[in-house]
Amino acid sequence: MTSKLKQPVFILCFSFMAVFARADESVDYYVTVISEQDRQDSLGNRLTKFEQVIRQDRANFHKYGMTDEGDEEDDLFSSATSRANLESYLKKGSTPDAVKKQILSGRELYVAVSIWKKADGVIYAKVGLYGNTQ
Repeated sequence: MTSKLKQPVFILCFSFMAVFARADESVDYYVTVISEQDRQDSLGNRLTKFEQVIRQDRANFHKYGMTDEGDEEDDLFSSATSRANLESYLKKGSTPDAVKKQILSGRELYVAVSIWKKADGVIYAKVGLYGNTQ
């Protein structure tokens, strides 16, 4: 193969590799309302990390039946073990600091939680504000 042909073939092969590389896969997605009941553990202690608040929201939803109007079902967090994993997923994700601050602020707000799986099997979660945030 002449050198003039090698470069286009290399570029073509590289392009196919990029197309067939696996993107992160969506595992689950839900919208929930973060309220004051989600910012306290089951003993009434104030939670200080946003990951704890998101986990408590799911415990309130699944274990205690304490839902807020607007809370949606998820497919993953009905057990205590899976909710413990949620904190780990959130730590691996990329939630903006401004969102974390608002979750801890004491204000009721809607958030969207998305769970993702990388090609290497690592699972992570992201949280963003949802809808009207006034």
